[in-house]
Amino acid sequence: MGKMTNTDCVCISLNCSLKTPITPEILVKIFKKDTDWKPWLSHLDVFFGEVWPEKIQEFMTENDLSFEQLSEIYDSLHLAWQGPVFRELRDAHVAGREPDFSWFWAST
Repeated sequence: MGKMTNTDCVCISLNCSLKTPITPEILVKIFKKDTDWKPWLSHLDVFFGEVWPEKIQEFMTENDLSFEQLSEIYDSLHLAWQGPVFRELRDAHVAGREPDFSWFWAST
């Protein structure tokens, strides 16, 4: 196996407890609006709420994705699936401050 990308790592995190695996290609297509996100709701729930913040940022950089692109999907979700990890990343980005994940690290 070749070198794993950050996107591969994110997908492993998303797939570990779900029956239907998502591929890196599908995950990127969701945020680029090249495929429907609704069949992947469980994966998006994990992505926005449980994937480590650094991995989300690396995923965005690796796939040339913006906060606006991720926010469009995030804001389309019911509040129950709008995870706190991405919310803090986005809020910090908008405010021009460093994100505070002390609550996240205390729970891991």
